[in-house]
Amino acid sequence: MAQPLALPADPRPEEPLAAAPAPPGSGWSPALRIAFRFVFSYLVLFNLPYALGYVPWIGGVEEAYSGLWQTFALWLGRHVFHLRRMPVDPDLGGDTTVYWLRLLAIIAVAIAAGLAWTLLDRRRTEYRRLHEALRLPARYILGFTMFNYGMIKVIQSQFIVLHFPKLQETYGELSPMGLLWTFMSYSATYNVFTGAAEAVGAILLFFRRTTLLGALILVAVLTHVVLINFSYDVIVKIYSLNLLLLALFLLAPDLPRLADLLVRHRPTQPRQVPPWRFDSGWAKAGRLTVKALFIGYFLFTLTRDRLEMKRGIDQRRAEQWEVFALTYKVDEFVRNGRPVPPSPADPSRWQRLYFRHGTLSVRVGEGDLLAFPAEYSAGRTTVTVWSPGRKTRLGVLTCSRPDASHLVLTGKLGNDSLAIRAHKLDLHFSLRDRGFHWINEAPVDR
Repeated sequence: MAQPLALPADPRPEEPLAAAPAPPGSGWSPALRIAFRFVFSYLVLFNLPYALGYVPWIGGVEEAYSGLWQTFALWLGRHVFHLRRMPVDPDLGGDTTVYWLRLLAIIAVAIAAGLAWTLLDRRRTEYRRLHEALRLPARYILGFTMFNYGMIKVIQSQFIVLHFPKLQETYGELSPMGLLWTFMSYSATYNVFTGAAEAVGAILLFFRRTTLLGALILVAVLTHVVLINFSYDVIVKIYSLNLLLLALFLLAPDLPRLADLLVRHRPTQPRQVPPWRFDSGWAKAGRLTVKALFIGYFLFTLTRDRLEMKRGIDQRRAEQWEVFALTYKVDEFVRNGRPVPPSPADPSRWQRLYFRHGTLSVRVGEGDLLAFPAEYSAGRTTVTVWSPGRKTRLGVLTCSRPDASHLVLTGKLGNDSLAIRAHKLDLHFSLRDRGFHWINEAPVDR
């Protein structure tokens, strides 16, 4: 008896066939080509000074390039937006008017460059090799930058404001950025965790096989950083946003494959990566040796610099706590022979005194803190007080100690004769002293 023919079973709907990868020579869409030209121009223009900063002995070129954009930004502000006051001090942060104008100028030039490129290079159908060439410096710039930021946190040398004067301030006196820095300063564990995420993501960028994983980590980390900077008014909004753009640029080629894997539940294919020219024999060995030396040198120097910074910070903090333990509350304040009672309404009445190396800090009125350069002479038991910047000597106060807990200051300060009696405070701060507890029988949320 004849057997029936066995027909192959139809593939089940839940097991779609894998799509063949696009051939390496296939062209890009016009929109993708135009977008790439703009992105290429923008990333090169914005990140060139940071790239130059990692190359030794060419600091002058970096300064000249940055100075050119600053000149362009100032011209744009004066002649286009009619702005008169545009501070250029780099210590003011990275979100000043000049930096925003510089960003606007870079975007405008990148658009112009992209349009000119489109008109002059209309026949080219793809930029795969140029894209790979741009990914190399993008990986290293972002990698070195994020490793630096990561090690600052791991070694505990970025958020360092949980010191005595900060603990003396009221909550309402803090700025949004000061609140963030105080929050981050409290927990070493949280600093190490966030810093390790940045450093690990950065190291993964140095190898093409792990770039996708590193970019995924850094996109998550930098999205959080950018949100914090905008939410707490931190003065590096422009810079952090551009670091996030670099991470997204590195992640972009793999987004379709990630969507297939995570959303569509489809099989994926490896991304086609052009091989290196020097990828065999002694050429490959030489390339890997140079790469290892280059990366190792920068990672070593960045870590060494952060460790040295940490040692200096720890020493200054220990000295500060030792000196700021000498905190006095003013009991009697006599000015020009007349006692001045404690009153928050009087902005000149001293409330507390804080001594540290080279500074006499005074809390007056409703909580304002005044700091004066000061020199203490142990032999004469006097304190010489100067105006800010040590431009003028304000006066000399004589110190005496009736007992271990009290301090008396007498003398002339400015146009006033002062007689001050204060007692030493034994201060404790729950934020500094409580620490971590595995077991809490009751919430401590004061």
